[in-house]
Amino acid sequence: MPQSTPETRDDIISGAWDYLSTKTDLIEYLGEIPNDDPQEPTAPFLFQYEPTGRIEGSSSCGIVLSYGGTWNSPNTTNSARFPRLVVELYADIIRDSSGALDSSVDSGEVYRRFNELFRRVDRHLQRNSTDGRLFGSLLTSICQRLNDPVPSPYPGGDGMLYGAAFYGIMLTGSTVY
Repeated sequence: MPQSTPETRDDIISGAWDYLSTKTDLIEYLGEIPNDDPQEPTAPFLFQYEPTGRIEGSSSCGIVLSYGGTWNSPNTTNSARFPRLVVELYADIIRDSSGALDSSVDSGEVYRRFNELFRRVDRHLQRNSTDGRLFGSLLTSICQRLNDPVPSPYPGGDGMLYGAAFYGIMLTGSTVY
């Protein structure tokens, strides 16, 4: 029988989004989706699965969270799961009012912003202790950084950088999805 109602339970992506969206120092560092209505709040460039706003040309930073398979072998003695969270980082070069690259800003500035964005994300995600932390409704025991992102020019991004960090997560208990 086809499903007629949307799935509302958290998965690792929506749970990580819920968790990171409460981190003010990170949210303030991200760009915002432009909004024509001044009465409506703007949304930060913190996306699930794919970007729904244009980061390129914004002179700001953005994050896309997605699922990257598993990072550890399945556990045969209990229900623990080991999803891999992919954190795509974007840093757009500073541009002038016409959208062109701002020649007064040195070319290393976008790399420094990229690295600062990663530092802010990593400060909230990386932990090897088994203290429980909720990602939405999912109880995570570990969120281990598996790599540092390598900033690379985004294809067709006219100066924008892109890189991905992977985090190995351990889900335990009754919240395992």
